[in-house]
Amino acid sequence: MGFIPIIATLSAAIILFFLTVNISLNSKKEKIINLQKEILEALKKLGLLESEFDENQMSQLLQLRTIFNNAKVKLEKEKTDEFVHSVQNPYRSLKLVLLQYNNTISKKPYSFVAKLMGHQEIKLR
Repeated sequence: MGFIPIIATLSAAIILFFLTVNISLNSKKEKIINLQKEILEALKKLGLLESEFDENQMSQLLQLRTIFNNAKVKLEKEKTDEFVHSVQNPYRSLKLVLLQYNNTISKKPYSFVAKLMGHQEIKLR
């Protein structure tokens, strides 16, 4: 009878750990998507985005580095401050959140949760 409370406590702690890590990873994914949308909308507003983008998919994230570099090359000197404020700073934030997400997934106790919950590494190309 004495082992039941110990087993229940350990099970609850493990479940809470799984839920916390899963919620954290999902919030990072959501932040990545929101930053991506913000960057693409700012590029569109500045007239530096050539093609339309699909806001609901992560496919644009894979191409974001190329889009950012192309926009940086086309940038006019008059729009530099606006570009830095509305595109470059969110891009840096996106890279930081992406690094945090990928580091969390690669560390040992969190990698088990990530595998079980279906989280995969995301890379900018």
